[in-house]
Parts: sequence; C-alpha cells; structure tokens
Amino acid sequence: DGANGGDGWYGGANERRTIPDGYYRFDKLFGEVRRLQPGVCIFNEDDAADFRWPGNEAGWLSPDSRATIRSYAANKADYLSYCNTGDADGTVFHPCEADFPLRRAWFFHACDSGFSKGGPDLLLRYTPAP
Repeated sequence: DGANGGDGWYGGANERRTIPDGYYRFDKLFGEVRRLQPGVCIFNEDDAADFRWPGNEAGWLSPDSRATIRSYAANKADYLSYCNTGDADGTVFHPCEADFPLRRAWFFHACDSGFSKGGPDLLLRYTPAP
C-alpha cells in the first residue's frame, strides 16, 4: 500500500512520487505467485486479479453490488461507480474487498498506538454511505 505514488509519508519522507505504468509488471508477478501458490487470491485493480476495490476505503459497499464484472478496462470512464456496484451482466467473478483501516488511518502512526476500531464501529460499515 502506498507504493502507487502520490503524496504522503512514504518511508518517513513527505514527498510526491510518481510510479510509471508497467513498473510493477503485475502479469509476471501474478504468474510467479500463482505458480508458487496455485490457490492464492490476489487483490489488484486488474482483470487478472481475484477481488476488486469498492471505490472507497471506508468499508462501504452498495447493497445492490454484484460479485461479477465485465472488465476493468471496459469501464475506465466510470471506474469508481462500477467497482462499487459490479455488473449484473458480468461474466467475470470479482467480489469486492471492502477495505478500511482498523486505526484512524492507513500505515503505522505512533499517535495511533493503543487505538483500534471496536465492534460498534465495525458494524457501522454495513450502514449505507451518506
């Protein structure tokens, strides 16, 4: 996480990073991981992955969301909406990984020590987003 560029505290440095397309060679990476661990499930925003991102990091997924999609590449124009809802006519099984930080933010921050979200907050994830 965080290795895709952008602004943030990467390795302790507050700087902007840009990662060029193709840098991670996901096709080769996925191939090797699947060779070593054939039953593994991989998350990525790619048709070769097993799970999709729901378009937010608040753990919210539309109650009407489908576990199928047609293709990421075919829906780049409306990517965020498409990822959250999926596609009733989809032919690729890509359920959502509705992710969210268990602390106040992603990554380690000393100021969050001793803080973790509890059961009541986690149950609120099922409440539709405002």
